[in-house]
Amino acid sequence: MQLTKRTVKKTLGYFWHYSALLLMVAFTAFPLVWALAFGLSSDASMAYLFPDGFFPHQDSSACTLKAGSYCLFASDQPGQHIGFSLDWFQRVFQEMPFLTYLKNSLIMSVMSIVGVLLVSVLAAYPLARMDFPGRKVIFIAIVTTMMLPSEVGIVPNFIIIKKFGDWANALQALLYGGDWLAWLCVLVFAAALLLAAMLVYRQKAAAKSLLLLAALAFVAQALLMAKVLAWQPDAAAGGDFWRAVQPGWAAIAHTVFGSTQSPASWSGWVGLDSHFAAVVPNFATAFGIFLMKQAFEAIPQDLIDAARVDGASEMQILWLVMVPVTAPAIAALSIFTLVSAWNDYLWPSIVINTKEKLPVAVGVFNDLTGPFATSDNLLMAAIILTVLPVLVFFAFTQRFFISGMDGAVK
Repeated sequence: MQLTKRTVKKTLGYFWHYSALLLMVAFTAFPLVWALAFGLSSDASMAYLFPDGFFPHQDSSACTLKAGSYCLFASDQPGQHIGFSLDWFQRVFQEMPFLTYLKNSLIMSVMSIVGVLLVSVLAAYPLARMDFPGRKVIFIAIVTTMMLPSEVGIVPNFIIIKKFGDWANALQALLYGGDWLAWLCVLVFAAALLLAAMLVYRQKAAAKSLLLLAALAFVAQALLMAKVLAWQPDAAAGGDFWRAVQPGWAAIAHTVFGSTQSPASWSGWVGLDSHFAAVVPNFATAFGIFLMKQAFEAIPQDLIDAARVDGASEMQILWLVMVPVTAPAIAALSIFTLVSAWNDYLWPSIVINTKEKLPVAVGVFNDLTGPFATSDNLLMAAIILTVLPVLVFFAFTQRFFISGMDGAVK
């Protein structure tokens, strides 16, 4: 077979192409491979040597005495037996509340995914498919926020979350204390929003009806916020929050639950030191809005016009037509959000103080820089267990990630 210039050029192109890919794979994967070998080694003396550090090593005692230790290749040199041990991984579960950290990370990741998808879909659809004044300016302003570092919002977000928790406690005191006006405002506000949402979804409301419901909800919210901001625990019960809540709550609890035990503070659910506080600032992301806007713009206009001809409202078009068609983009955004929420460290470490509420990234770091800081093997085993759920999830969903990114690249 005679080699032509074109064949040689094509072969060299493939060679450099795959060489670059293999080099990138080696550069990307070597920290994970090294950490895995470190965590599987009972003997850490070989971990910092090249290339021995990329293979788990066992000492002689581990190979012969310890259960769960396995030697694959024996050596005459002490400490150079190639094998693996699961002892350090077992100690991760025994010496720290790792399962609690995993549960917290799972809860926060699910909350983040739901919040980001909801905000991104609702914000991207009007930007992609509706004509209104200032649409381009709004989109440019949203995309511009991608250039701002996340640290810019730490102080404002912290103040807002703290105030939100204080307002939740004040609202709880008013409702549990039996304030009839607060109850009336809450019921009117909720009923107005629910009725307006139902009318908009079914496209059966006139503009005057929606304006009336919006005004009613605004007045109820304004009155409620006025009472919340005016409520002071010092004036109500000498500074004791539960003394202000207890009289009204005792009657409600005794009637409904048969108990007079004091309820949990609402700030523990929505204020500082809560999972909600750790994830809510990340709900509105410029990347998510941009990705969904590109996906919505890729849908043919004829499909939307056909839905309108059939009498579908804008909300029905969004949830029954646009969302199912853009499922790959939604899956890609979900993967991005999961990875971001799972690895988030800075903000959760600021707003969460209770050890039992910490996510895995913060909890493992705090534990391994504290009582277990001297054990490198335990540190590497914990790191592997921390990233393993995300790697497994991405391995099974990578096809959705790749197909979902097609709509975001023009």
